[in-house]
Amino acid sequence: MSKYTSLEFFLGVLLLVGTVSLIYPYGFPLFTIVAILYFFVFFINKKVKIKFNFGFGILYIMITLYFLGILISANKLYPYNIADIQSIVVLIILFMLMGNANYITLKKVTTIYLNFCSIIIPILAIYSLYKYALLLNGVKISKFLIEGRNYPWGTSLMPDYNMFALGMLIGLLATISKLSESESVYKQVFYLFATVLIVLAVIFSGSRRGWILLAISSVYLIYILLRKIFRSSLKSKITFILTLTLSVVIGIVILSKSSLEITNQYELEKLQYRYSTLENLGESLSSRTSMWDYTLEIIRDYSVLNYIIGDGFNYIEQYGKKFNNPNGYTYPHNILISTFHYSGGVGVILLLVLLVKPYILYINNKSLIPSNLILMYTLCLLFLLVSGNSFFSINILWLTVTIIIVGIQRREIDKNEESYIHCSK
Repeated sequence: MSKYTSLEFFLGVLLLVGTVSLIYPYGFPLFTIVAILYFFVFFINKKVKIKFNFGFGILYIMITLYFLGILISANKLYPYNIADIQSIVVLIILFMLMGNANYITLKKVTTIYLNFCSIIIPILAIYSLYKYALLLNGVKISKFLIEGRNYPWGTSLMPDYNMFALGMLIGLLATISKLSESESVYKQVFYLFATVLIVLAVIFSGSRRGWILLAISSVYLIYILLRKIFRSSLKSKITFILTLTLSVVIGIVILSKSSLEITNQYELEKLQYRYSTLENLGESLSSRTSMWDYTLEIIRDYSVLNYIIGDGFNYIEQYGKKFNNPNGYTYPHNILISTFHYSGGVGVILLLVLLVKPYILYINNKSLIPSNLILMYTLCLLFLLVSGNSFFSINILWLTVTIIIVGIQRREIDKNEESYIHCSK
């Protein structure tokens, strides 16, 4: 098999597609298509195995509880369920393809993934800034005019500007990482400009979570810049200082020649209002906390069995009616609460184990798990714990958890504690 059909390349591409899907609306299920295509490639090359271990066991139970929740809901499927089932199909494919995975995979996957992100996401940042420049002059791009949906805020290319900001911040992590590794003046100039473009895209996205995490990420960026100046060799110091100087000069030239006219002041006023709400985050989160408070009203009527294995997805209509959602259904925007509703205390405990496990593995295997992968996973957690409907709702979350948990398996564990079913010999 070539490097383009290797497991590492597949996982890197799948992570990339999952990340870009947060930023740009494909209009078709590219994530699922990529997974199915690679499945056939691996199957033809006799690289498909089903693997059983602790991590897989928890994921299998989570999937079982999810479908049990659908049965409890009288087999009624909501749009959220259909999207989740697509994710579960890809996850099952991943189970079979990662039968050959070992702890070496993680470093290769992360390198491939960040290399892609450091190039593609800055390009999307340029497009997002172009889209915002048009919007400031009252021009809307037809691609983003979708019936029944509001035109995306600011630089966001998606209706959900928080997801857009998350994808951009992952790109920021990639460009900072590549900047720290680069010695060439040309590469450093590229990654510096890429970083600036992504920062601007996040600032003008309207995402408060994005702004807060951008402020935290800037500390990491400053650390990298200072390290490049004070802790590198004399040649590297001179190269980087030259890079900074060249970047500043190019930036000044670009700004002096740009002539952006703003005719749509309303867009700037909206952004200013979003900034002002940072002063009172409690009030700005009131729409979410009111949903979480309503959870207590729902579970008062739960039986003992509901507390153990949940009440299915009946909560979706309950929240929809309570909060007057036009579609008649919605969810509490907290994956822990949603998980409790459809799979009870058992599901919540398993979910917490899954979410914490990557950190435990990292602490015990720092040399095997790239810190950038853990940083990316942390970004996802901070965004998605108060956004998604289930563990399977956001591809980048469950995909990262699965890759870390499975990819770190040691060979001695493989020999003593796992069994394999070979699907092809």
